[in-house]
Formats: sequence, structure tokens, C-alpha cells
Amino acid sequence: MEDREQMEMDDKAKLAVLQALYKVIAKAVSTGDKHNLRGRVDAKLRESYEQDGTKSQDIRIGGKKVGTISAVVKDDPLVDHDVFELVDVDKLEEWCVDIDGEWFADYVMYGTQDEFETLRDFAQYYFTKTGEMPDGCEIAHYTSGSGSSYVKSTTVRVDPQKVYEAAGHELPSITRALLTDGGDE
Repeated sequence: MEDREQMEMDDKAKLAVLQALYKVIAKAVSTGDKHNLRGRVDAKLRESYEQDGTKSQDIRIGGKKVGTISAVVKDDPLVDHDVFELVDVDKLEEWCVDIDGEWFADYVMYGTQDEFETLRDFAQYYFTKTGEMPDGCEIAHYTSGSGSSYVKSTTVRVDPQKVYEAAGHELPSITRALLTDGGDE
């Protein structure tokens, strides 16, 4: 690629060029679009992680390593949960009539029901305090999570100097200048 005569630019002109490049580049490397360049590269790393556990890949230009793309992996462990559930409201209401009058009286007569939004809340409170399971209620056991890990995101690290050294002769002069001095010559 032949260099044309380099044009002199003032700071505003450099800023305009950089801003234009930034907008185009930001669109290509945004992590929010699975169809752009970054999305396609991320998808390939995710695929490699799922197939063989690859968490990092070199980025090469002309056979020279210029950086890496790495997976940020998150575990999704299996977690057991015990949940107090109301399964039969009629049985719970009957139980409330039959329990120790002091507990139910506190709930109904003396205003402590204000502490509980529902009869189920009262039943759970009773169970917590006494260890006795009210009729119509049970402890349900749930497991959440997949027990595996997944790629949450990716990180790209590139050394501009290495990119310049590997591909500089193939790049337009303005791009070469940006890689070496960031437009601040």
C-alpha cells in the first residue's frame, strides 16, 4: 500500500478523525451486539469453552502474538433451599382454632397480627418459635443452579505497539500514527 503525502492537521481535525474512527470502532467492538465483530469473536471463544474448556486464546497478526481474548467464567453451583410453604389454607385455619389459645389470641385478639401480612406468615413464625409444623404447611426442598460454569463475558487485551509492529506496513499512515502516538504528535 503506497503512502500518499501526509496531510497536516490541526488538533480539531485530528479530533474529528479520531471521533469518527471511535464511532465506527465502538460499534464493531461493543459487547452488546452478538452480530458485530466482537460478538462473533466472543461466540467462538464461548463455543471453545463449552467444547474443551478453553478460557484464553492468543490474538495473532501475521503469526505474531499481539494480545489475548479471555473468558470471564462464572460458576453456577447447585444450591439447596428449604422453603416454608402453605399447601392447604383450610387445614391451617382449622389448626389455628385448635392450637394453644395464647398463640392464636396473640395473633387475632391482641394486635400482633399486624406483624404478619398473612396467616401463612403467622404459621411460619409459629413453626420457627416452637418447631411444630402447623397443619396445611410443609417444608419444600428446592435445588437451584446448574452445577456447572459458564462464560459470563470476555476480556480483550491488545498491545498497540505489537499491533503496529505486526501490521503497521499494511495500515494507512493515519492509522499507523494513531497506534504509535495516539494522534498526539
